[in-house]
Amino acid sequence: VSFYLYWNTHRDKAIKYIRFYITPYNNVWDVQSCTIRRDKTTASCRDTGPISKTTLSTNWGNQDIEYVILTDWPDSAFRDAQGKVWVAVKEDGSYTNSYGTHKLTAGYLDDVFIRTYWENVWYNNQIKNLVIGKVEIEYMDGTKETLTGNALNACFY
Repeated sequence: VSFYLYWNTHRDKAIKYIRFYITPYNNVWDVQSCTIRRDKTTASCRDTGPISKTTLSTNWGNQDIEYVILTDWPDSAFRDAQGKVWVAVKEDGSYTNSYGTHKLTAGYLDDVFIRTYWENVWYNNQIKNLVIGKVEIEYMDGTKETLTGNALNACFY
């Protein structure tokens, strides 16, 4: 099982490392494990920064980070399982749809996400659902933060 995770940050501090703890489930919500490494259920998926909140001066051309914008346009190249539409942000901070090419403006910054991909995390064809149970964040200034429970639930919309 490989998957994409779309996420962003609104903190003023830059992220050094972020780790997502993700548990796989089947269609009836039983926890699944990897059929090769039978002991592995929850995966620890890490992304490396520095990652800052998006601003109009963000380095959109950073090859280590893929930025996408969430839109409601029906013609996008990316549509997720919930029907949300994702359009890639180009190196110059623009995005393109059937209406043309547009520069990102401050009003759209909350709709910009980082698209992170993890490949071959589990081997199990019964996995149908993934749940993020915990997120650990280490900032560039050395401080750390862990999100679980209600703090983690407040991060999703």
